[in-house]
Amino acid sequence: MSFPIPQAKQPGRGSLASLPTELHIQVLSYLPWKSHIPCMAVCKLWKQILESEGLQYQRFNEATNPPHHNVAPELSFILTDQGISSTTIRPDNSKIYARMAVASMDPTGLLRSLAAATSNNDELRRFGQPSMEESAMTAVELRGSGVLDDPLFYHDTPGTAHVHPQKKRRIKGLAFCGTTWTDAVSHIPTVAGGKEWLFEEHPQLEFQTLREFVRFAASLVKQGDFWKQHNRATFDVKFLNIPEAGFLWFGLDAYPVASGS
Repeated sequence: MSFPIPQAKQPGRGSLASLPTELHIQVLSYLPWKSHIPCMAVCKLWKQILESEGLQYQRFNEATNPPHHNVAPELSFILTDQGISSTTIRPDNSKIYARMAVASMDPTGLLRSLAAATSNNDELRRFGQPSMEESAMTAVELRGSGVLDDPLFYHDTPGTAHVHPQKKRRIKGLAFCGTTWTDAVSHIPTVAGGKEWLFEEHPQLEFQTLREFVRFAASLVKQGDFWKQHNRATFDVKFLNIPEAGFLWFGLDAYPVASGS
């Protein structure tokens, strides 16, 4: 596959840009898709390479047809009265469940205390702790990254030859299963909202970027009555794939910040 990437102009000897463009492409092609995000900020050449057709496709999930962006169900954004103030990748929730599993097997914490006292490398001691890469990724502000300009759904451009899961039933639209608000006192969750949109009637939703998708999700929050009680909240995006319904379902988990915090 060819990458129409311009060569760097008059690079200095020994600099990163002095390497052949083909070598940059080869190196970047080995990166996991999450690593594309911070690497886009290294230099203009890397951003151009990672935004090119061949490497952009690595950031998409073929579990749906058309493929959806891998980062979409991991997005977290902060919404205020003035608008979206931050967009990041949320921490890996699987680590939370891992810690819960350890706690259920070791309710008194005795095993973990012994592990911490006897070895710095014991797996039990480190179980459930996020890796350095995961911790670093959750701190990356995506609004200045090129990744939010990726489309929510991948569509081949003329001349590309990606193999899509055509045997899978094609998604016919988006469905919003609502925002889950949890009461700060009772901790009782309440789900508000819910709506479906057919791509046939709303084609802009099929061809929107991730940036536009976050704005779309924020607009759904502001339409609800619960938002009127808050002026700032963090929202985690979640996807619920229900192929037989023909929709890609998504929802939001809300974490309000009390006024004055």
